[in-house]
Amino acid sequence: AMDAVLTWQAEGYDSHLSGGLAEDFLRAEPGPPPPVVAGRKEVEEILEFSHEICRDASEEFCSLDLIARRIEDFKHRARAAYFQAYVPESLPQLVSPYVRLELLRWDPLRPAQRQSPGSGDPGAREKPLESMGWHRALARYGRPGRGGEKGKPDPDASLLGVLVDKLALPRLRFLVQECWDPTSEPQSRVLRRAVSEAAAAAPDGSEALTEVILLVKNGLHASLEGCSVPLWPDRVAGLVPGCRGFVAHAVKRAAGAFAGALLFDGLLDRPTITKLAVQGIFCGKLLPYLRTLTRSDPESLARILCRLCGSVPTAWRQSGMEELKPLLDFACDCRRNWQGNEKMAGVSGELGKLLQSMGRGA
Repeated sequence: AMDAVLTWQAEGYDSHLSGGLAEDFLRAEPGPPPPVVAGRKEVEEILEFSHEICRDASEEFCSLDLIARRIEDFKHRARAAYFQAYVPESLPQLVSPYVRLELLRWDPLRPAQRQSPGSGDPGAREKPLESMGWHRALARYGRPGRGGEKGKPDPDASLLGVLVDKLALPRLRFLVQECWDPTSEPQSRVLRRAVSEAAAAAPDGSEALTEVILLVKNGLHASLEGCSVPLWPDRVAGLVPGCRGFVAHAVKRAAGAFAGALLFDGLLDRPTITKLAVQGIFCGKLLPYLRTLTRSDPESLARILCRLCGSVPTAWRQSGMEELKPLLDFACDCRRNWQGNEKMAGVSGELGKLLQSMGRGA
């Protein structure tokens, strides 16, 4: 226990948690300081220099939107020459520097706390793909109603899909591999949105998309090891400083991993998510510890159950109640045990409303 707590404190987590488990669990924890990433200084220098790349170029060549309009105008005026010059085949390579430059700043899993030198728009890290400049400039390029021949497929219609497949998905693959913490529900929510947007634009049979989804699945599997909640006796908590904070942090990580895994329903098949989130995290990691709280700390238990039930997405509430049966059964049993306990009336009522929204009693 001492070794585990000392390692946790050395990693920079907030070890000065003084309340009971309920307060510690609900406390907004800042987490460890951002790690020093190798090459971060070089990346910031590149971002700063990126604003100077087109400084000496004509304005019409600095904006991808203007370039796309210019090329599309050429296509409309001289369609035969446009295809004889192999413009559709060359277009992805032509526009890719502009796309890469904007994607370099795209890091949704590491939201900018402040505007750093060269970062440009402080919200650029968190932008959805569809709101990025290159996506808006090229979203309608080559699509029906843009001057193409009726009845004939336009080879330019696949431009956006090619760019997503060759540029955006590799960037997303890096973020999943190197930056994503599967025990962080906010990160999982952002990642789920980004992967869904990329999947909607990627071409059918995209190997890059398949690889990203596989990495997500592997990341969720790997997170199981970090979701363990220690079953230390109460006397250990009194002897080891920071022990209660360590346990609260472990519970928060497991609850975050549970909630995050449920979010990937639709990208991963339901049986895989059920095995990971319900059987692996809840039944395997959380439930043994939660059972110890039924008598010793029912208020903390209720708060944790509210957190778990409240994190269940709408899609699961509509069609996933059978898969979530272990969680719902345990929560209902706890509520029955708290009947007549005035101290538990408030939080038990809150849990009851959540269970009722999932069809499990008032």
